[in-house]
Amino acid sequence: MTGRLREAVAALVLVAGAGCTSPGAEPGDHRLALPLPSGATVVYLLHAPPGIARHGRRPLVIALHGVPGSPGQMARTTDLSRLADRHGFLVAYPESLTDPADVGRLVDHLVAHWRVDPHRVHVTGFSVGGAVTYTLATELSDRVASFAVVSGPTTGDLDTDPPTSLLAIEGVRDDLMPTFHRADAEWARSAACGTPDVTRVRLGRTPAVRSTARCRAGTDHTVYRVARTGHAWPPGASDVVWDFFRAHPLR
Repeated sequence: MTGRLREAVAALVLVAGAGCTSPGAEPGDHRLALPLPSGATVVYLLHAPPGIARHGRRPLVIALHGVPGSPGQMARTTDLSRLADRHGFLVAYPESLTDPADVGRLVDHLVAHWRVDPHRVHVTGFSVGGAVTYTLATELSDRVASFAVVSGPTTGDLDTDPPTSLLAIEGVRDDLMPTFHRADAEWARSAACGTPDVTRVRLGRTPAVRSTARCRAGTDHTVYRVARTGHAWPPGASDVVWDFFRAHPLR
């Protein structure tokens, strides 16, 4: 396919997507594309809940897949679309989206065309997508309400301005656990978190230890360390992620 043909196809997909994002938009799954100023295109799956045209603007969850991975695999693994139908939010599953500026453009597009509430935009990611989520937390905390990292490593500083709330879910048998410990400590340092409240809980049916700390400007840092779990999106994680997001709109 030539470059011009690819651009034409992307434009047609975008027009089709814009056409179905009016107040009469159909709920369900949509495969869409957003052309970028660079000439690239963001391809993404969008799940809209029933009654998308009613009840005002809706929250949005952007779910970033790991590597290897795909938007469809992320949708199947997390089952966030089922929760979206139950709680009335939208879920976007973009393909290989890593640039904070491009994430911002996707948010702008969905706010403009899909009745998204700009104060209730949230990002979660698995594995490499979790690492990207940490980056977005340092770059887009003025636009994204809260963040959730599942089995996601990171290195370096995690300073955020303005402060934001972050949830981390980690399997204690994950080979990346040492990097998770460093990321948790770095976030607690940069966010000036207080002493955490530590509780034994269950994530789904699996025992876990949850630590929750109040941090700078009234933000929260919550970490689940899940027993008998390796590098995975654990059963029950999606419910915890959505509960965290629902409790943390943009400040």
